[in-house]
Amino acid sequence: MDNNRSTIARRNTYQPQSAVELFIVPLIADAIHEHLQQILHNTNSSSLLDVGCGRKPFREFIRQHGVQYFGMDVIDVPNDPVDYIGAIDTDISALFPKDGMFDFILCTEVLEHVADWDKAFFNFSRLLKDNGILIMSMPQFYPPHEEPYDFWRPTSNAIKFYCERHHFTVSKIERLGNGWDVLGTLLGGLKIKPKSKGISSYLLSSLVRLTHFVAAKLLSKRIIHKYVECSQTYAPVLGDFYMNTFALAKRKCRPGVTS
Repeated sequence: MDNNRSTIARRNTYQPQSAVELFIVPLIADAIHEHLQQILHNTNSSSLLDVGCGRKPFREFIRQHGVQYFGMDVIDVPNDPVDYIGAIDTDISALFPKDGMFDFILCTEVLEHVADWDKAFFNFSRLLKDNGILIMSMPQFYPPHEEPYDFWRPTSNAIKFYCERHHFTVSKIERLGNGWDVLGTLLGGLKIKPKSKGISSYLLSSLVRLTHFVAAKLLSKRIIHKYVECSQTYAPVLGDFYMNTFALAKRKCRPGVTS
């Protein structure tokens, strides 16, 4: 597939940039910072590869822990060059001639845009040192974006499957957010207006707009989160709605190597 993605915007900070991002972006940022803080604490001479780094929003945080930072992306970033240009689901042996080059791989909000997961996880496994850690996050509920390069909304089951297939032990999988976050995201992406010029359409759309405005405000301020529980008791065979999947996985030792 053509990887010409030069028109796709790259963020340099994990702050919401629209109403649709009000819920998912803080959840991701908090999870990544919390676990990076734990993982990188007291590391010595470590290196991290940020796959799909974009404008490198976590670079300074990682460097503050004394960890060498390297970025990889399918395109370069103006005025801030990416260390490795390439797609993680392609043959990257020319870019990375050696196995086990990195202690950590960070891959946040990228894997939904990766078509060939088998190749991607093969590359993750090859690039990491034994006992190296793969840090991932990906949306479960979010509108299609960066099309036509939006392929999946992976579940935690998909993550476990591909990790186990490619010599990883999953140490943590966390489902971020709940039904209120899903509802807030949905409302943030809707624009309410009359469908016709009739009085009924105008009055009903006005009522819906008011309800939409109030609900969106209460959700964005997390007031409803605080006072009202949201669960799927009506259908216990179904999993709860959630926004994002965060996971940590450790690369198993290669044959002949002990931990």
